[in-house]
Amino acid sequence: SGTMRVIPIQARPLRWACALALTAIAHGADTSLQVQKQNTLPENYFQVIATHTAMYADFEFTMIAEKGNLTEAQMLMAANEAFDAIDRLESRVSTWRPGSHASRINYEGAKKPVGVSMDIVGLVEGSIAYTNATDGAFDITVGPLVELWKMCKKVPRLPTGAELSAAKDLVGADKIIVLRDDHSIGFKKDGMRLDFNGIA
Repeated sequence: SGTMRVIPIQARPLRWACALALTAIAHGADTSLQVQKQNTLPENYFQVIATHTAMYADFEFTMIAEKGNLTEAQMLMAANEAFDAIDRLESRVSTWRPGSHASRINYEGAKKPVGVSMDIVGLVEGSIAYTNATDGAFDITVGPLVELWKMCKKVPRLPTGAELSAAKDLVGADKIIVLRDDHSIGFKKDGMRLDFNGIA
């Protein structure tokens, strides 16, 4: 579970939201807030469960607080800050959302570098560093291969050697154009696709 001890959040709400985000787990539930008492908890403690749907998954935060230390409203506020951070991330990196930064890069990046927020530039730069550190085992340009296997799964059939070769030719972090000063990301080859699912 994502159980954690709740600490006061008034002084550092952003840091608290980040801590909550790190405890998120995929869980089948509707967006909700529940206040529960469990026999396993100390007598003066209570548990709050908050759930939220994003990125085609449900996130659940399980929080435990001492009575009189935090209120249910404060705990929900902290959870909502973390959920807002998740939503902001989804609006940038989701390739299935038209107009997201990732989608714009995928569809326009081969024509010219696409202006994006600086956090996306940092995310791409960090991903390239991980690609280099793993000798290519991790690569956010794997999109063409992912799309090929999804297409073949619908038939179903295995990709041909020619299809795999063509897709692999479009994969490689060295083919990403990063213009940090212009806050822009582009591609060196038409047909390249970013896929951040390995991070999310």
